[in-house]
Amino acid sequence: MTGLVDALVNAAKQRLDGAVAAGRLTQAQENEMLSGLRDRITSLVNSTPPSGDRFAPPPFGFRRFGRPPI
Repeated sequence: MTGLVDALVNAAKQRLDGAVAAGRLTQAQENEMLSGLRDRITSLVNSTPPSGDRFAPPPFGFRRFGRPPI
């Protein structure tokens, strides 16, 4: 997982460096965004996805949401 975290951190750093070079961010803003980035990405990589099927239909109570009662 370390390789994945390193790749994500490096990609974020490159994008932020580009934003600083283009004048969209200051160096101080980039430093603030980079502080703790490795820890946040590591937590994201090591977390488990939420349970349940993402493509399942909504729960029963929401099927009629917004429709007039029958």
